[in-house]
Amino acid sequence: MLYLLFAWLVLTVVCTIIGSGLLDMLQLQVITRLGDRWMLTLWLGVLALALTLLSVSLSLPLSPGVGALVAGLLCLVALRRSGTRTFLQELKARCSRKSMGLMLLLLVLLTLPMTQVVSWYDTGLYHFGVIRWLSNYGSVPGLSLLVSQFGFFSTWFAFAAPFNPEFLGTRGTVVVNGFIIGVSLLHLCLSGLRIVQSRARLSDYFLSLFTLMWCGFLVITSFIRVVFISPSTDIPILLLTGVFSWVLVSLFESSSTITSTVTSTIANASDAQGLDAPQPLAAQTTTTQASLLGERMLLLLLGAGAVAIKLTALPILPVAGLGYSFTQGRFHWRRAGIALAMLFLLLVPAMSYSLVTSGCPLYPSQALCMHHLPWSALPEQMATEVSRVTDWMDWFGEPPPGVVHWQWAVKQWLTNTISNVAIIGLAGLALLGIIVFLRLSPIRRIDDRLWILLLGSLGMTFTLTRTLVVRLGLGYFLVLPAFFGALILTSALWRKLTSPMANAIANIINALGSLWRRHSNLLLAVGAAGLTFLLTIQPDFVSRILLPPPLPAIESATAQINNLEYNYPTDSEGCWAIALPCIQEGVTPQKGSVLEDNLMLRDPERGLSAGFMLDKTRSSIAP
Repeated sequence: MLYLLFAWLVLTVVCTIIGSGLLDMLQLQVITRLGDRWMLTLWLGVLALALTLLSVSLSLPLSPGVGALVAGLLCLVALRRSGTRTFLQELKARCSRKSMGLMLLLLVLLTLPMTQVVSWYDTGLYHFGVIRWLSNYGSVPGLSLLVSQFGFFSTWFAFAAPFNPEFLGTRGTVVVNGFIIGVSLLHLCLSGLRIVQSRARLSDYFLSLFTLMWCGFLVITSFIRVVFISPSTDIPILLLTGVFSWVLVSLFESSSTITSTVTSTIANASDAQGLDAPQPLAAQTTTTQASLLGERMLLLLLGAGAVAIKLTALPILPVAGLGYSFTQGRFHWRRAGIALAMLFLLLVPAMSYSLVTSGCPLYPSQALCMHHLPWSALPEQMATEVSRVTDWMDWFGEPPPGVVHWQWAVKQWLTNTISNVAIIGLAGLALLGIIVFLRLSPIRRIDDRLWILLLGSLGMTFTLTRTLVVRLGLGYFLVLPAFFGALILTSALWRKLTSPMANAIANIINALGSLWRRHSNLLLAVGAAGLTFLLTIQPDFVSRILLPPPLPAIESATAQINNLEYNYPTDSEGCWAIALPCIQEGVTPQKGSVLEDNLMLRDPERGLSAGFMLDKTRSSIAP
């Protein structure tokens, strides 16, 4: 627990500094509230640090020392900008000790689920393996020849690598996902506070609904809960989908009259205090709608950062490019060219990693593969990897005789978990919402409403046609229901219907606010005492107070092929914490794959750091 808190606090400081430097460079003019800008700095800092670490892994192992050096250099670069220092001073002045105490209580509360034992299957299969390889050796040529999933590029595992050194064993796997979950919950608290104080904007309602809906999935299905307590890349993609959509909603509301009456209560800076106060923009230069920087450049950074984490974020990429290329309803070729160049440059480190580990920059896609490289993955290996996700009808085996295969498979899929039924319901709500929305508010010129609709529609179509794994595209199914719900909650009709309750709610809020102002220290003490009690009654509390529990222990054995000696699990398909190098698919044909008998070390004198290759002068004979 204490290790998680320490790591999260360090990440908060580091990512705030790095992200504020990027935020100052972008010169945002629409997202002005200090709390919102802080949330953006945290996300930008996370993405920038993760991308830089993956770049560094091409030449160095991502040890804690290397991670600290990279973070320190990025912080120094950011602090050279006067706007960064101004933002940090403003943030420090606005964050009271009491608000910081509440944030700390939130993080401590988050350690309760995040210190559970990690049991997600993919963590044992390849998540922790990639993290440990990056931490010990960096990007290793031919790594996908050991385990096919090792060829997937992801800045997320590079981000996690410095927090998982050898001396910690396997106890640091949930640091990075726990951190961004905490950021998302903090953002929910900020938006929720504005809502109850009647000072919310459309974007606040959207963010709150989006977050509450993915929290709802944690409640209705244990499967999603297991994924959350892991280093899975599906979690940052889910949360980044919400952040990206939130930026689009912020852009839409800034140029729309729909929410003018809702936002009028925070028009005056005197009405907003603390993190709700607008940040002074004196240090920023005035920009026009056609500026090459600003919020629309933010779309490119978030979009490319998401895709660099996992290819399931691909639907975000065209929306980011189009959202940047269009201004004032017009398409600009110059901006389109800049968008393409920016997206390509931001994805170069990720593609370089896959090129090193598999010989294919877009692994497991065979596009642009360099098959002449001695460490390149085999075409049949990549085809198998793709089919494992896309051939969803094969997951349930063969149907009974006389039954149509796809109909039987759909029925099995729907009855497999309640979350599958839920996303079909969300897709239906989204479709109905699009029809009603376009009828009531036709889009006569291209604006940000179109990009919100496109993101939700494109993402749901991508998920339902490419793979029916809910966790891979959950965020896309939440975008449109959250957007339409936010529009309803900010409408004049809704305010009219709820006006009888408005005074009662306002009285309750005022009473609670008065109670907090008079007894805030006592309430914080009571909260801390209650949280301490919750912690002490947790199973194995003493063993978890310093570090999270280790990964499950797996029995292993040793074997050798050519000049490579490796470990393999004897009672599991995953390697989990087995010492490197571990090959779980090498001895038995687990998951339909066997070890190639011409696999060998590239350079025995340099050992594992030199990587692996296939001796193509010998034919690979399947055992």
